[in-house]
Amino acid sequence: MNSVYHEYTHLLLRHNALYWPLWLDEGMADVYSTFETAGGHGIRIGKPQELYVRLLAKQPIMALRELFAVTNGSPEYNERGRQGIFYAESWLLTHYLMMGDNAVLKPRFGQLTALLRQGQSPEQAFTNALQITLPGMENLLRRYLERGRFEPLNLTVKADLSAPRALAMRNISPVETCFRLGIC
Repeated sequence: MNSVYHEYTHLLLRHNALYWPLWLDEGMADVYSTFETAGGHGIRIGKPQELYVRLLAKQPIMALRELFAVTNGSPEYNERGRQGIFYAESWLLTHYLMMGDNAVLKPRFGQLTALLRQGQSPEQAFTNALQITLPGMENLLRRYLERGRFEPLNLTVKADLSAPRALAMRNISPVETCFRLGIC
């Protein structure tokens, strides 16, 4: 189910993909991939990705400058033997910025997208938004990893998510199918 939520997050956030560096796009998808309901009005995101935690315990994290340089064409993204650390560190950095023990950085993280949309490079937008150097963030990230406490974010929504919902289904025409799939 995690891969479904991962890909659905990409779909929901696809407009940001025009501006976001790959680490942020994948990090967000991995944070939201753990989506689950928690009672009638609760949801939870950001549960630890155990595979990533184990990998990060064995392998040193990439320098952020290297992480930020990864693109869709990079071996770190495309080669099975190299992509694990990229995904793991992307998740770790995004998790830390969204849910970590960093009361100063969390609100600043929200400024990152605006600076990227203004045309700043990923490194420039990151350091300007968070007001921290890349080596400074790497140190914070290593400490976060060493502590090993990756608390999820619990949210409350107005709707009762456990209440039954009416579901209506209908057949769609071949033209609608092509349109939805983007193949016509």
